Order: sequence, then structure tokens, then C-alpha cells
Amino acid sequence: MAFLGSASELLGGSRQQPEDFTVRPVWMDYPNNIAFKLHEMVSHQECIDSVSDFERFGILLSSCKMIILRSCLEFEPDAFRVLKRIHQIPIVPVGLLPPSMQRNELDRGDDQNWEGLKKWLDNKQEKSVFYVALGSEVNLSQELMHELAFGIEKSGLPFIWVVSQSDKMLGQ
Repeated sequence: MAFLGSASELLGGSRQQPEDFTVRPVWMDYPNNIAFKLHEMVSHQECIDSVSDFERFGILLSSCKMIILRSCLEFEPDAFRVLKRIHQIPIVPVGLLPPSMQRNELDRGDDQNWEGLKKWLDNKQEKSVFYVALGSEVNLSQELMHELAFGIEKSGLPFIWVVSQSDKMLGQ
């Protein structure tokens, strides 16, 4: 996000040509190798409709009162410093991983299926179970979900597939 620059930069700043995005911008005043490849920018520009993604993002940023990022200061201190300087609004890191569960929460097993699943897993050889969790950013159609399930089943490997509520809604 620091690489993209401020809202004013995104809305008509110094980077107008694809080549401009293949080098580190001047506001990134710390050592890094963040840049687009020329072919990435050329293919991006070929897909632009009347408003580019960079312009849309600049419009969005210009009305923000704060920026919340899924990262942490310890991991990217220089990028956070640059973001605070170029945006002049609070930059709030929310961390990289969820907090670890307390030991008694792990033992308790709030989910009624946990005990059966744990027993099943305990009977499997180490590193022999295939785990599938597509997360909230992948939205498969019901047809693709069935294809994926068929392929995994056909492999013959034991597997656990975590399906979220939104995934279940696709089937209805």
C-alpha cells in the first residue's frame, strides 16, 4: 500500500506510464524491491475501463479517516512510517494472525463434532490428512465446489474440508 502512494498521487500524480510503476517511488525512503513488472502494468492498463483501479483507490483513500491494515508494526515498521507520512491519517495495524486460544479452550472442544474429529485424526498417520479451507476470499460456484470435492475424493486421501456459512449459501 505504501508503494501505491497517497490519494493525490493515485489521482494524477507523477506516475502516468506503465514504466513508472516498475521502479521504487521516491516516497518509499527505505531499502526494498517492491515494484511491478512491466508486463503486469501493461496487462493492467489493457483491462482499464473508464476509470482505472488506481483512480478508484485514490478516490476511496481521499475520503478515509483512518486506514486499517492486516499487518503489524514489528513486521513492517518502515512501510507504516511511510504510510503515516503520505496519508496524514491514523494507520491502524490489526495483526497478522488470530490470537492463540487458551489451553482450556483447546481441551474443552466447544464444537460437538470436535471430539469425533480429534479421535479420527489421532488414528491417522502424521502428515497424511489433506486439509482444505478456501477462506473468505474464494467464492466457488456450486459446480466448482462439486468438481473440487470430486477431485479430492478421487485422490483417495483422507481429508478435512472446512466450509464456511457463505459457502453453504452457494448451494441453496
